[in-house]
Amino acid sequence: MRALENITRQDLINYVEDHYKPVRMVLAGVGGVGHDQLASLGDKYFGDISNNYERKISQNENVRFTGSEFRYRDDTYPFVYGAFAVEGVANSNPDALPLQLASTLVSGWENTSSITTNAPLKIIQKLSILPALKSYQSFSINYNNTGLFGFQFTADGDNMENCIEIVRGIQHEWKYLATSVTDHEVDRAKNKLKAKLLSIADDSTRFADRLGRDVLNTGKATQLEELERAIHKLDGSSVREAVSRHVYDRDIAAAGVGQTESWPNYAQVRYGMSWWRL
Repeated sequence: MRALENITRQDLINYVEDHYKPVRMVLAGVGGVGHDQLASLGDKYFGDISNNYERKISQNENVRFTGSEFRYRDDTYPFVYGAFAVEGVANSNPDALPLQLASTLVSGWENTSSITTNAPLKIIQKLSILPALKSYQSFSINYNNTGLFGFQFTADGDNMENCIEIVRGIQHEWKYLATSVTDHEVDRAKNKLKAKLLSIADDSTRFADRLGRDVLNTGKATQLEELERAIHKLDGSSVREAVSRHVYDRDIAAAGVGQTESWPNYAQVRYGMSWWRL
């Protein structure tokens, strides 16, 4: 909070001057807009931006992932809000889609839902009966040269065993994905992932955002048909191999906010990433 309060107008100006360069920007258009019209708009609103760096040149250095944890305890919060993640992959990595599929299989849940033990996914059946858990959501985020694969959750923060049980539940599911997930389960998740990714076509803003991210991260815009074909080719072995490569026995980063008195011991959580094959 203190760092946020110390940000000045000049800090924002410096950031824009350092990073808002034509070589780092993508102008994307969706719908009934012609190329010449889009080019004209780009020239009108961004034509005066220079590629010259007055202060410093941004460095595209390799990212080094370090397993660690951060806790911010504040008992005025009603719950503990946490996230655990291993290093994922870049957008252009062949394992990006299999890990997205793995994240879809872990899925998410919240206690306002009527779906509990009647859920189609076993992980939801198991976690939804934990009284301390309020919600959880799996994620697989891909950046230009790295990524994050993990989950976030909200839970009562008055008992450490409750949090440990939630984390163990997810780790058990990761183990299952790395060793035993079936083609039938993957096929069901593929349909869900296709629907999620293809739904962006209904929203021009989200569609343009995806096009821009694709170009920045991979150098090209992935067509929806191409994406659908790539998902269709995935099977159980694709998920098992990707999770084994990137999740099994990997360092984990953890962050907790709120009632973190109940936060699980980091060494315990890290051990839980490798006991699968002992």
